[in-house]
Amino acid sequence: MKHTVTLTGCSPIPLAGYLKSIALLRLVSEQVDEEAEGWWRDETFHLRSALDADGLMDFLLEAYRPSPIVAPWNRGSGFYSHRESAMAVVNQLRHAQADRLASYRRVIGAVDGVMRRLGVDGKPKEDDKDRLIGACRNYVPDEAVEWMDTVLALTPTGVDFPPLLGTGGNDGNLEFTNNFMQRVLDVMDPETGQPTPESRRWLMAALFAQSIAGLKDVSIGQFAPGSAGGPNSTTGYSGSPSVNPWEYVLMLEGAIVFSASATKRLEVGTASVVSYPFTVAPSAVANGGLAEEEEASARAEMWLPLWERPARFREVAAIFREGRAQIQDRAARNGMEFARACARLGVDRGIDSFQRYAFVQRMGKAYLAVPLIRFRVQRRAEADLLDDLSRGGWLDHLARAARSAGHEVQSAYRRVAEAVFAVCQHGGALRIQRLLIELGRVERMLAHRPALREALNPLVLTHSGWWQAAADGSPEFALAAGLVSLRWPRGPALRAYLSPVDPLAPHRWIEQDTTRVVWHHGDLVRNLTSVLHRRLLDAASPQWKATCEDGKPFTGWRPAPLGHVIAFLSGRVHDARIEALIWGLLPLASVRDEVQKTRIAAAVPKPDWVPWAFAVSKLVLTPDSDLERAVFGPSGVAEGEGADERRLRVPVPRGWLYNLVSGDARLLHRAVLTAERRLFASGLVPRLERVQTMGLPPRRIAAATLFPLSSQDVRRLLDLVAEREALEQLGGQVFTEHGGGRADVGL
Repeated sequence: MKHTVTLTGCSPIPLAGYLKSIALLRLVSEQVDEEAEGWWRDETFHLRSALDADGLMDFLLEAYRPSPIVAPWNRGSGFYSHRESAMAVVNQLRHAQADRLASYRRVIGAVDGVMRRLGVDGKPKEDDKDRLIGACRNYVPDEAVEWMDTVLALTPTGVDFPPLLGTGGNDGNLEFTNNFMQRVLDVMDPETGQPTPESRRWLMAALFAQSIAGLKDVSIGQFAPGSAGGPNSTTGYSGSPSVNPWEYVLMLEGAIVFSASATKRLEVGTASVVSYPFTVAPSAVANGGLAEEEEASARAEMWLPLWERPARFREVAAIFREGRAQIQDRAARNGMEFARACARLGVDRGIDSFQRYAFVQRMGKAYLAVPLIRFRVQRRAEADLLDDLSRGGWLDHLARAARSAGHEVQSAYRRVAEAVFAVCQHGGALRIQRLLIELGRVERMLAHRPALREALNPLVLTHSGWWQAAADGSPEFALAAGLVSLRWPRGPALRAYLSPVDPLAPHRWIEQDTTRVVWHHGDLVRNLTSVLHRRLLDAASPQWKATCEDGKPFTGWRPAPLGHVIAFLSGRVHDARIEALIWGLLPLASVRDEVQKTRIAAAVPKPDWVPWAFAVSKLVLTPDSDLERAVFGPSGVAEGEGADERRLRVPVPRGWLYNLVSGDARLLHRAVLTAERRLFASGLVPRLERVQTMGLPPRRIAAATLFPLSSQDVRRLLDLVAEREALEQLGGQVFTEHGGGRADVGL
């Protein structure tokens, strides 16, 4: 019969509680019931086995056989006479008569033999240490090898120490193995194997979180910061460390689960911290407890798996043996990459979440296992997009630059990493936008730092899924996307007006002829008008004139809905967010997403009013091919008698742009009159009724003309501005089908 025991004293936090839970599953499986199962629910570990709660207590108190944990290579291990108290503990176990301690006797005896053969006595020297470790690894009984694989890894270049148990089983002056022996002797008599008088009370507290007095005044080390003592740890100003002996015993028994992988996953040239199960380099990203300045001194970061479905120990052990979080074709190296692996299910699928820990140096030189955030393992399609950041090693180059290029670059990298982490953890359009905005800030920083551009190429994103993942239906995103979609097939890329990139190859920097960069710190409207002005100048220059037949390079593959453009005109949008999104979307300028474009345009309602100054100015600046599609239909070709004469040509008047972007209301009026005359001369006879500008800033009207519009919205402007007879004469039946009729336009 199986019994389920809810172990209320076993939780994922602190680290000691997690290790204690794993220990119980391991010990019951190995020594009582190999079909035992364990799982996590409601922050508590549950154990199902042949033992009920009383049976579990009796097993641990009377039958549990401690693992033979030793570290003779450490000076405080108890194998050297210079520390008499530690040596006395080893002597007690060396001569113990209890059957439960038989494996301990065998292992200590084997270590004694190895030390005699090597002639090691007194304090071990550094040269002795490596020899002793190698000999112990070869000659001690197998029951001790598992522990050795937990605390050290033999590599081609020497001995490496995984982070969970310090440097080979000790952390500074705290010797884990000798402390384990002392705690074993606290809970059982070495001669009879019977529990000590306090053992049951301690065990009840360890398993079921009962409050008790009489804990041992010793340190538990890094595994439970709350029990480490120090300022504000108890009533009064300071407190001493305290530990429940059973907590300590089970904690190290659980640590043994982390064995074997340290050597099996070791690769030449790879640090052991990477080879340890679910262990990566420390990262002060989305941590909830690790300060940025602590990252350099932190020992490592561990992501400990939690699972909600019952699992046998052999299944859990397999997870730890693999201990792998895969990203693309390699193992994750830091917290950000581990999060990417989780979001792509690059980890074992039986894991529901990870409790993240960092081993941080605090309280002087002591390390503490600081719990960070809980990360839920869930497949997120957005995580696939992040491969773009790794293409060509771009993100790695940014990380390297951050380590040597000063605080500004470090902060930029940290913000990008935080945004990547948020995408992996939660997903959603706003988090994708935040990531793009942070990437845009990096480019803006690079635009003003020539030396840094030598280390980092312009980012180019190639996955069309970015558009769909970032689209949130907001006017700010639609406007930024529309502007970034402006294309000039054989002319300068829009990116070249914001950043010093090659105008025909925006994936690389250019250090000469950077006068084209007209986007500077300042308000969005001024920058938009600067781009408008410079782009028209380029279209009229000898260098680029042949590439733009009508001199109006303003066609966009992702038009901005007219309703959103009017919202921009009336100041009902967030300019700073539009600007940030423009920078963030620049790396996507060459990637199209026609499906999303159509869906967005269809969802935006028609505007209630359109300022006359904007309507006529936008029609003048609309590429002739777009005007022809609006008038003559999707083909953009005039048909019937006199078709050649009915081709639309609306050249930009000389000097007109200056009046439009000047910011002066009188000059804007002059620009409007000039635009009306130009439309009239092209066959688009303006109506007599004019819609007022409602006091809108003239420069803002000019800036709005830069956003590309769909053929449907251009037709709407034509219907509002031009006489119906003129349109019918130009477009015939085609235009009438597309919405001729008088529109109700408000003032």
